[in-house]
Amino acid sequence: MGKAFSVEERDDILARLREIGLRLYAQKGVRGISVREVTAQAGIAQGGFYSFYRDKEDFLFDLLDWRVQQKLSAMRADLSKSLSDPMNYLIDGFVREGLRLTHNLVFDQKISGTLELFDRMDASARERILGHYERHFEILFDFWRAQGLLVSANVPLLRALLLSAGVLIVNASRIGEYFPAIYRAHCEGGIRSAVLIERLKV
Repeated sequence: MGKAFSVEERDDILARLREIGLRLYAQKGVRGISVREVTAQAGIAQGGFYSFYRDKEDFLFDLLDWRVQQKLSAMRADLSKSLSDPMNYLIDGFVREGLRLTHNLVFDQKISGTLELFDRMDASARERILGHYERHFEILFDFWRAQGLLVSANVPLLRALLLSAGVLIVNASRIGEYFPAIYRAHCEGGIRSAVLIERLKV
């Protein structure tokens, strides 16, 4: 059984585990990261790790979930920037984040085994991550509506687009030099099919 920590200790250790985990995850991918290395760098015994997580995969799922929340929160920091061209703001954000992920070993299927990890992810964990994206879209669309735009969205199609974009991202190295153009076309086509934005006529 893992050691009992105070609330303050738990908060501090959890932050360290996540920071170290994300760095090692990016450097080594799913297969290369180990509980032993994470806990050694965090300065806790391996047994202490299990006060926070069931196992390595539970830890990796938490890292993905936490990072998605961080990224989406940062994207919402200044929504006023989206008003001049909402559709391209949505497309560019989708594409920019996807291309950024291709530089992270976590998302290289050949090295990291990411799809196998996603396949093992239980339905509640997968739904939680997709739910963060859905809430992000809801906040964005509600903001646009409050600014006088008419917005309608096919949420199931957006969910399918997220999943298919993920499959493309983890196979970017296999696709090669044409990946950015293919990924942009895929995202743009999907978003334009799923989201309709119109300005109210005055």
